[in-house]
Amino acid sequence: MNKRVMQLLWRKAKAMEASELRKEEGLALRSLVGYAYRKHPSDEE
Repeated sequence: MNKRVMQLLWRKAKAMEASELRKEEGLALRSLVGYAYRKHPSDEE
């Protein structure tokens, strides 16, 4: 995953977390993005 996609997903996840109805989904997405980012730090150009 490239850095731009990661940033977009991260912002989307944060917005979802802010919404009470989608908080769990936001947390899950953010942890997934965080995991992918740590797994592939070489994509960070």
